Amino acid sequence: MDKQRVEWVDIAKGISILLVVLWHSKVKGDGPLIDLINTLNEGLIFLRMPLFFFVSGFFIHKSLCSDWSFFLKYKIVNLLYLFILWSIINDFIFKTTPIFFRTNDVVFTNPISYFIDPPATLWFIYALALGFIVVKLTRQLPMWINVLFYLTMYAVSASDGQWRHVEFIYRLGRLIPFLYLGSITFKYVSKLIPRLYLYFLPGIVILPIGYMSLMGSNLVSNPIITFIASSLGLFVLLSFSYAIEGSFAGKIFKLTGANSLYIYVMHRIPLTLSIAVLSKTILMTYPVVVFLVLFTIAVLTPLIIKKYLIVGKLNYLFKQPFFGNPVANTKPETAS
Repeated sequence: MDKQRVEWVDIAKGISILLVVLWHSKVKGDGPLIDLINTLNEGLIFLRMPLFFFVSGFFIHKSLCSDWSFFLKYKIVNLLYLFILWSIINDFIFKTTPIFFRTNDVVFTNPISYFIDPPATLWFIYALALGFIVVKLTRQLPMWINVLFYLTMYAVSASDGQWRHVEFIYRLGRLIPFLYLGSITFKYVSKLIPRLYLYFLPGIVILPIGYMSLMGSNLVSNPIITFIASSLGLFVLLSFSYAIEGSFAGKIFKLTGANSLYIYVMHRIPLTLSIAVLSKTILMTYPVVVFLVLFTIAVLTPLIIKKYLIVGKLNYLFKQPFFGNPVANTKPETAS
């Protein structure tokens, strides 16, 4: 599978991370436009992380087929390293430092607690590591058993109809199935999208309306409906990604997708600091403007930091230093 064929995957990853930042950039305010933005933002919960997990499953075949020693060293340890490191960094910025300035006390969070109650935004990295392990553990089972297992996992975790402030264990149950499905379907999806993408494109307009309606209805407690809604959203976004390959917008999304890890782990820091600054200005009376400013800062700051500051030993902020890189001279991993 050559690089050109998977450009739309990077575009989809870029859209996914932008939807995540969009959610974290939400602000309170009055007016029909900000109400619409916030309502749409909530409805997109059926798409944001399922898309991220689904696309993350596309290229893990080689890792899943490797022996456990290689898999744990170069896949899981790297994710857990990033999770712990950036949890500590975020704790220092948002908890230890503010408490010190208020009370002169130095307070550190026990890192073990990160694995019980993962920090906001960073839980995704931990969830991805756990998802990889679960998918590898089940990969030798017959496909029909796996599909039944993962669909049951989703149904049990999504049947309570609660989509706000969801406990971590339920997030795992709702998202790992999409990781598994991504790991077994890339070959088929990559053939299906070029043939049928035009049929899915109208969903770009229809889907947001459907998601907003679904979030406001009793159907949110029906796992069959929510799973179908998420699955349709995946095909709509992947079709859109394929349709804009090579365009200016496609190149922007592709760049964002290629740097999604940096944006994901760093965006909360400039976002929170910007909110603190903007809350003291007249701009807060214009919530839509604040929303756009916050979103722009949260996306661009990690990209600037990555380009100009993440060099030399600072690279270890984004890759574990323990085992080196055994595949440095091999081709990038692709789906089977």
